[in-house]
Amino acid sequence: MKKGTQIAAWIFSVLFLLTGFIGLFNDPAAGLVIILMGVVLLPPLTGVVGQRFGFNPKWWMKGLVMLALFIVFGMVAKPVEKPAEKSNTIAQTKHTQATTVPTNIANKVTNKNSDSQLNNKETSVEFKAGNKIEEISDQQNQEQPTETKDVSGLLTVHFIDVGQADSILINTGSVAMLIDAGNNADAGSVVNYIKEQGIKTLDYIIGTHPHEDHIGGMDVVVNSFGIGKVILPKVQSNTKTFEDLLKAISNKGLKITSPVPGTKYSLGEAEFTILAPNGSGYEDVNDYSVVVKLQFENTSFLLTGDAGVQSEGEMISKGFDLKADLLKVGHHGSRYSTSTDFLKAVSPQFAVISVGKDNSYGHPAEETIKKILDAGIRLYRTDEPGTIIATSDGDTIKIDKKASPVKAQAPPQTVTVDKGESKQEAKSPEYSYIGNKNSKKFHLPTCGSLPAEQNRVYFKTREEAVSGGYVTCKICKP
Repeated sequence: MKKGTQIAAWIFSVLFLLTGFIGLFNDPAAGLVIILMGVVLLPPLTGVVGQRFGFNPKWWMKGLVMLALFIVFGMVAKPVEKPAEKSNTIAQTKHTQATTVPTNIANKVTNKNSDSQLNNKETSVEFKAGNKIEEISDQQNQEQPTETKDVSGLLTVHFIDVGQADSILINTGSVAMLIDAGNNADAGSVVNYIKEQGIKTLDYIIGTHPHEDHIGGMDVVVNSFGIGKVILPKVQSNTKTFEDLLKAISNKGLKITSPVPGTKYSLGEAEFTILAPNGSGYEDVNDYSVVVKLQFENTSFLLTGDAGVQSEGEMISKGFDLKADLLKVGHHGSRYSTSTDFLKAVSPQFAVISVGKDNSYGHPAEETIKKILDAGIRLYRTDEPGTIIATSDGDTIKIDKKASPVKAQAPPQTVTVDKGESKQEAKSPEYSYIGNKNSKKFHLPTCGSLPAEQNRVYFKTREEAVSGGYVTCKICKP
């Protein structure tokens, strides 16, 4: 064998061997075939065969063996899967320079100074739990492409039964989005429900606002699926639930996009428009809720989170087209949502209330139900049949009710008020911690060791509880 040929044989043999050993981790069968190719090219092999069998293999013999191995490689190697092409390209909006906002989880729920103005363009707000703002990569999650059940030409909106909470799954063709994900305890149910629809990637996820009954299961959703765009309002919470969501988003290298009213996004053959929030510095965190109008050909859906009367009034004054065929009633049918003017502006054919059976709030309020029924609107509630599925063919909407077990109820989010106004109907009911007057411990609202109602005291911030002489519960570790 010529020296040059021998050197070339060594080089290619080593390359095949290295490639094969590396390939064993991803595709063992293909890696083994490549290793065999490297062995065939090893120059010492000719001498070994000559001593063992009494003849020296010619180069054309090795060539035939290599050709055979190439054919075997082509048979056993796994093909590279290309991402599935979506029916319509997701609308791309130019991002302004990332807006820096405070992300210290110990900060107040709202930051009026930083949120005093809304930009006229879509802004990407980068969050990361902790005291520092760190740049989050724009790299999208590279998981398997979306595989959904064949619903081509249809749009389905699933109002998932998560008790006294919200979770809405929307899919059309190969495109899907999730609005809210129920309580922390609902994470498994929500993830399993999405998987039952054959969905592996959510092109959009929206956490309407940072209350546990809306974003509780969202961190598990982020960890369980491929995620496209994440939309969260520019309001923070000092709860572990909110911190867990930020960590999950950061760990996947995703960005958070702030909702800008009037911004449109394509969702396969459908389209949705952000309508709220339209202000900042709200006293009630519910008014930060992201409100979405979903349009599919000649049918439309208005999905309102927990937006209250103030947010509803702002949408009306902005002149937005609120007319929709189906309304997801705000704030679980609370008396502080669904004003008469708003209901008239939407003028829906159907209304859906996501609410828990026998919940402690008394939701939905009788006056809200009366408004809806007096307007001749067909009302559906998740506390009665369970999950409600609305299917649109572009011209008509069909409602299907899927029986499901009653979910655990979200804990009350109310504060003690002066007599004359019932505790469950108190204005500005937001709080984050519950203290025990006897043990002087404070808990997360989801803790299994909450004190009896008469022994409770409510705190908006951790600092408020600590300054009041309360210590942390060792079970829920707030």
